[in-house]
Amino acid sequence: MTKLLNQTTGASPYVPMVGVLGAACSSASLGAAAVSEMLQIPQISHSSTSPSLSDPEFDFFSRVIVSDAYGGIALAKLVKAMGHKRMGIVFNTATYSRTFYEEFTKELRSDGYDEDLDFMALPYPSIDDDLNQMLDDNQDENGIMFPRANWSSTFTEKMEERHRVFELIFSNFLQAHYKTFVVFAQGNADRQFILECAQQFNLTGTSD
Repeated sequence: MTKLLNQTTGASPYVPMVGVLGAACSSASLGAAAVSEMLQIPQISHSSTSPSLSDPEFDFFSRVIVSDAYGGIALAKLVKAMGHKRMGIVFNTATYSRTFYEEFTKELRSDGYDEDLDFMALPYPSIDDDLNQMLDDNQDENGIMFPRANWSSTFTEKMEERHRVFELIFSNFLQAHYKTFVVFAQGNADRQFILECAQQFNLTGTSD
C-alpha cells in the first residue's frame, strides 16, 4: 500500500512515506486519517477543526489548530459577554460548520443563560453537495468525465441559487425581528454571500 501511495505521488517506490500533511478541511481529513491510521503513518493538519478527529480511532492524526469543541465555546462566551439573547444562526450542514454550531449552542444554553434565550437556527446545504451532484451528472457509467457544454453556466446558476437561499434566510430573520446573527459557513464564497446579504438587510453579526 505504501509503495502504491509513493507511486501515486511520484515518489520513489523504494522510499517509504513517513508522514502526511493536510488536509485543509475536516471532511477530507477524516477520510485521510482513516488511511493514515491503517498504515500507521503520522498525519498533521493545519486547519481541520472537527472534534471527531480527536477520537481515539485517529491516534496517528494531529493538528496545529484548536478543535471546534473549544472554538464554538469561545464564540458562545463572547456572545454571552455582549449580552445577546435574540439572534439568528446560519450554519452549513458540512462536518466543520455543523460541529462548530453544535458546540456553540451547547455552551450558549449553559450556566442559566438559556433563560429568555431566543434564537432561530437555519441550516443550508454544503457546497460540496452541489459539486458532487455536478460530478455525478457529468460522468458515464464507468466514472469517466464528460463535462457538458453548460458545465460553467450550471455552476453559476447554482451559486446564484445559493445567494437566493441566503436572502430568504435573512428575510426570515427580519420577520422574526432578529437584528443580530451568527454564521458558521464553509468556504469564503459562502461567507462573501452572507456578508453581502447582511449588509443588504442592515444586520450585524459575526462569522466563524
